[in-house]
Amino acid sequence: MIAKISKGSSPRGVFEYNQKKVEAGEASVLNSRGFYHDEHYNHSVQDCMRSIEPWMINNNRTEKPMVHISLNPDPRDVIDDDQAVQIAEDYLEKMGYGEQPYILYKHNDIERTHYHIATLCIDEHGKKLNDRYDKRRSMKATREIELKYKLHAPSKFQIKESEKPQKIDYEKGGLKANITNNLQLIVSTYRISSFTDYQVLLALYNIDCSEMNGIIEGEKINGLIYSATDNEGVKVGRQLKSSLFGKEFGRKSLDEMFAKNKKMKVSDRDKAFLKKVIVQCLYQNKTRSREELVELLHKRGIDLILRDTKDGSRLFGVTVIDHNTKQVLKGSDIAPEFSATQLKNYFNNPHFIIPFPLENKGIENAPLKENEMQFDGNDNNPFAGLVANPTAGDAQAAAYERMKKKRKWMTRN
Repeated sequence: MIAKISKGSSPRGVFEYNQKKVEAGEASVLNSRGFYHDEHYNHSVQDCMRSIEPWMINNNRTEKPMVHISLNPDPRDVIDDDQAVQIAEDYLEKMGYGEQPYILYKHNDIERTHYHIATLCIDEHGKKLNDRYDKRRSMKATREIELKYKLHAPSKFQIKESEKPQKIDYEKGGLKANITNNLQLIVSTYRISSFTDYQVLLALYNIDCSEMNGIIEGEKINGLIYSATDNEGVKVGRQLKSSLFGKEFGRKSLDEMFAKNKKMKVSDRDKAFLKKVIVQCLYQNKTRSREELVELLHKRGIDLILRDTKDGSRLFGVTVIDHNTKQVLKGSDIAPEFSATQLKNYFNNPHFIIPFPLENKGIENAPLKENEMQFDGNDNNPFAGLVANPTAGDAQAAAYERMKKKRKWMTRN
């Protein structure tokens, strides 16, 4: 069983999302604790908000009090509703939410049945519950539940894939659910500081997000429309308003998130690592082609997005998406040397010299060691700041010779 935990500032959005599923016949409520409901567990969004009002009034410090948990059993597991309720309660108990109000939803909107839990990470006094090491504790809890109920354990590949957004395939159906899952993963895990970066990241997973601006009956409208795309970026299927997914994916909430992320500085360590990886891939790119450079970086968990003008005459934008640290950056944010102007020179000028040590040719598939790069401020160098250490190659050669001599001596003796 795979569990996904996301936290948000908008409880209403979570309740609206699940309630719309219930009303559409794509979900049902299996259990509820601490919420107003009738004998059939029917809730209105207003009832849900009224139920958690005491918690929310007391909360004055926790920015994201709402917890939305998705429990995904293996498709081979057969779980009845009573057992699902017990599994959900066991999971909440193990995660420290045993006394919290919650609603358990059973979703049938995609091929496999899965479960959603809506709860809070603050107690009735507004104090935040301990959520340190959530991921580690969740892994331990799901393994214990699998043993107790004799469920199939997911493979390492399944776990890794569940933590990543997945490309939308419009023909497979379940469009709204699949877009929602991707949006939740992207917004909760990636550091995005502009709407353009948000659009670029979504496009990797065949999702388009466009602004809807205008005036209706004298009222200014500023909203977002989501839709699926094919692999060529062409929109397919119906367009969906952001309100269908929840307020946290609307323009106002996103702008607040962008503003907050802009204040967070990228660590020097992350910048230094990205510099090294990009330079190594520039050196490996024998053909100087954009396609090969993109592919080389993709293998390292980094997507390079190059944007041209409409007529294709000029490269004007470079976006680097590091899936290892979940950051979206402009090329020039990493280093001025990775701006659109400098990379255009790299692609178009066959005599452009990359200051990468030839002696390191045998280890270009691994990040450079700290002593193999030194930085200077030579502004005349188009790749200023990335100058090869001339002694690094000599040191490596000497070490290699010592190893050869040692092996020969061991063979003779």
